[in-house]
Parts: sequence; C-alpha cells; structure tokens
Amino acid sequence: HGDPIPTAEGELSVHHGQPLTSLAEDSTARIVHLEDEPKTVYAQLVAEGLSPGMTVHLIRSLPEQIRFWANGDEHVLAPIVAANIAVEPVPEQEHSDALHCERLACL
Repeated sequence: HGDPIPTAEGELSVHHGQPLTSLAEDSTARIVHLEDEPKTVYAQLVAEGLSPGMTVHLIRSLPEQIRFWANGDEHVLAPIVAANIAVEPVPEQEHSDALHCERLACL
C-alpha cells in the first residue's frame, strides 16, 4: 500500500503525494500510496488492481465520480474512495508516453 519502511536509524520517509481527486483532468501521475484505513476502502482499491508505482491518467473528475485509466483499464470510483489514492504528477514526456500506452492498453 506504499507505507514507508523505516531506515536503519528508525526514520520514516514521507510520501509527498496529493489525492487523486486533486489532479486536473487530462493529467498523468504515479500512485505513491494507497491509504489502508478504512479497510473496506483499501479492499476496494486492491480489488480494482491498483498499487503504488502504477501510472494513472485522470479522464474526468465529477462530484459523483472520478474516471481514470490505470494499467490499461478504465476505473470509475466515488470521490471519497479516490481520495485515498495519493499520486505525484509525472514529467511531461512520461505523461505523453503513459497516455499513448494507456490508449493502446500497453500491448
């Protein structure tokens, strides 16, 4: 789920992600963390096949749903669920490559 592992000194690195719900439409980002509380929300994210390191492309953000591509599949989540996905925007070149790959389902 992306929780940091303590260093040998016992320090934790903190992810600097933002909620998927805060991305602008037509933006590409990388998942850096899936919140594991509440457990039912985490279970839904895992059932969707989402995991840290995965690239996502936000298609549409509406008050009742968030639509995005990840790993060649379109996903539709309620905003309250999507807010538990922390992402970091990717550089423009990666954005173009990821969008091209998603549209072709990375065959």
